[in-house]
Amino acid sequence: TPLGDSVTIGEIATVEEVETPVSIAALNEQKYASVTASVTERDSSTVITDIEAELAQMDLPEGVEVEISGMAEMMDESFRQLGLAMIIAVAAVYLVMVIAFGEAIAPLAIMFSLPLALIGSVVALLISGIPLDMPAMIGALMLIGIVTTNAIVLVERVQQKLAEGLPRREALVQAGSDRIRPVLMTALTTIIALVPMAFGFAEGALISQSLAITVVGGLTTSTILTLIVVPVIYDILEGVKERILHLASGSEAEPAAE
Repeated sequence: TPLGDSVTIGEIATVEEVETPVSIAALNEQKYASVTASVTERDSSTVITDIEAELAQMDLPEGVEVEISGMAEMMDESFRQLGLAMIIAVAAVYLVMVIAFGEAIAPLAIMFSLPLALIGSVVALLISGIPLDMPAMIGALMLIGIVTTNAIVLVERVQQKLAEGLPRREALVQAGSDRIRPVLMTALTTIIALVPMAFGFAEGALISQSLAITVVGGLTTSTILTLIVVPVIYDILEGVKERILHLASGSEAEPAAE
C-alpha cells in the first residue's frame, strides 16, 4: 500500500482463471468482432455469394447484426458506380443520336440493339463459367458504344434511301443489303482481336478474360440480330408515328369542315 503495509490478494479479491477478450473493438459506439479471410483459389465474387448465402441461414441472437465489409464492400460500391455509369452512358448516347438525327424515332430503334448485346454477354459468361466481375462490367460499358455504332450505320443508310424517295420497306431491305458487309467486317475484326484474350492466351488474361468474353458474346449476338431486329423496330415505330400524325391531322380537319 502507499503506507508500506502488505495486503494479500485473497483479502481483497477472489482469484479465478476465466476467459476474457484479448481486446475489445468498437465501431459507431457498438462492440464488434471481425472475421477475415484471404481468397486464394477462387474468385472473390463467388466466395462472397456463398458467404452471403450461409449468413442468410444463420440464426443470430437478438441484437446481433452481420455486415460484410472490406473487399466485398468495395466491390459492391464499384458495381453500383459502374451501373450508374452505364445508365448515364445510355442516356448520353441517345441524346447525341437525337441531336445528330434530328428526331427521336431512329435513335430509339437503334437503342433496341443494346438488349441484344446483353443477351449475348450473359450467355457467353454462363458458357465459360466466369462470374460477372468488374472487368465484365467494363466490357458491358464498352459494348454500349460498339453495338450502337453498327446500328447507326444501318439506320443512317435507311434514311438515305428514304430521302431518295424509296418506300420504307424497300429502303429497309436495300439498306440491310448495303450495310451488311461493313457491319460484319467491323464486328469480326473486333471479335477476332479479342479471341486470344477470351481464351486466356494473352498475358494478364486472367484479369481481362471476362472483359473479352463479355464483348465477344455481346457483339456476336447483337451483330446477327441487329440486322433483323433494328429494321423491324424502326418500321414499327415509323408506322406508329404515321398513324398518330394521321389521326392528329384528321381531328384538326374536322372543325374546319364543319
